[in-house]
Amino acid sequence: METAPCPWRDGVLLVCINERAPGAPKPSCGRDRGAALRKLLKQRARAAGVDGLRVLEASCLDVCPARGVAVARVPGDEVAIVDPRDDSDIEAVIAWARGAPR
Repeated sequence: METAPCPWRDGVLLVCINERAPGAPKPSCGRDRGAALRKLLKQRARAAGVDGLRVLEASCLDVCPARGVAVARVPGDEVAIVDPRDDSDIEAVIAWARGAPR
């Protein structure tokens, strides 16, 4: 095995893009909403100068909100439920990714 330095010094955000079938017993974050949120988080992180943050798509994070999209911070021990239409949620996630308390 070979290793290399990790360029993600500010960590990783995992954005759920899981899409369940209509009528499934659990809600899903949704592929379109999750992908749109990922793109927005990447843009905002760059604009805020958070270059060492990686924002990735993930399948189900096992936190299935009826509204919003699940976002996990790695390293971390919480999952945030983010409303992609709420600017304050977006800004809070960027700060949370940098280690600021929510």
